[in-house]
Amino acid sequence: MQLQYKIISFPGKLDALIRDFIAANDDDFYPTIASRRDLSDFVQSVYQAKGRYVICFDGEKIAGLTSVYLDHPSFITYYHYIAIDKNYRGKGISTTLYNYVHEICKEYGVQWAIVKTWSTNQVSQAMFKKHGFFHLYTIEDDRSKGVHTYFYAKSFSADPFGRPVSCIAMVGNNSYALGNFTKTISSIPRICSMANGSLPFFVVNNFTDSEVKAVLGNNVSHVLFLGGKPSFYEGDSKIELIHLNNITKKLVEERKKKWLLVGDLSGMFCEPLVINNLLRPAQREQERISEIATEIRTGKVSPAYYRNEIAAMASSGGHEGIVLGSPELHTMFNFDKMFNGVEIFDPWLELAILVQNNRMNFKLS
Repeated sequence: MQLQYKIISFPGKLDALIRDFIAANDDDFYPTIASRRDLSDFVQSVYQAKGRYVICFDGEKIAGLTSVYLDHPSFITYYHYIAIDKNYRGKGISTTLYNYVHEICKEYGVQWAIVKTWSTNQVSQAMFKKHGFFHLYTIEDDRSKGVHTYFYAKSFSADPFGRPVSCIAMVGNNSYALGNFTKTISSIPRICSMANGSLPFFVVNNFTDSEVKAVLGNNVSHVLFLGGKPSFYEGDSKIELIHLNNITKKLVEERKKKWLLVGDLSGMFCEPLVINNLLRPAQREQERISEIATEIRTGKVSPAYYRNEIAAMASSGGHEGIVLGSPELHTMFNFDKMFNGVEIFDPWLELAILVQNNRMNFKLS
């Protein structure tokens, strides 16, 4: 047995072989793929999403294959499919296939990717964790009663933190921003193989200097200031300051697009945010965004209620992406990276993913 690996980018003579392999291994999926869609269409969907197949061959026979979407309509990058022939399992093929996909993602400047499985598939869950994915969210009863869909994420961005993240103090005068971010990062399951427990939080709203001093004395590893820093804080050698604006600037500039800044940044960034190709809306649109933010902040509607309007605002102006500069708009697009053809950059979500990636201690090779 001499295994060889090939990367396939375009439809061709191998498509029928790929379809037959998927059909032969379809019983391993729940529910089966064939019960959800035509297998030939399933094969073509990878090419349509600017994706890649990575195939392991033993001679002319497929021993295993995986595929990745590079233009998924919601996640941008989505690890689409993986299966190993029953006669070739336990030989490290899945690890090699995924390593190829990881390299493809790095080559294309992917910031983070999504993969999903079902709650009773412990083999896949273990493999995802081995490859640096962490459990991002769950759709309960999605496959059937009691069988949930688990979504996992993997970050490819360089870790912005100088030290391990063990405890974050969140300090600010915007209760909505603090509450919404705490909800996001708390809802991401934080179970990890190193058994280092849950991520503690300290939240200080409408702070005074004495309150902040007290919080920062409680084994805090990092501090995130919102709406300005206390006058006494000049940095602490034992506590690392999270610069949300710096993280946003770096990650947004990596995506070479024409971005629309939605929101006035109040209570969100401690310092001015200056990003290449980041434009602010017209005055009329700014006023409308302010109205939307007020309605969300006062609890009249959920952020998702206005996502169609916000996305249309960007696309009508010829913008390819949105930076959610108002904390009230955080979670508007859930965990999606694309919506109606517009790329979404939610600084709070990006920070939560980077924090969890650091916590899981998966270092990029």
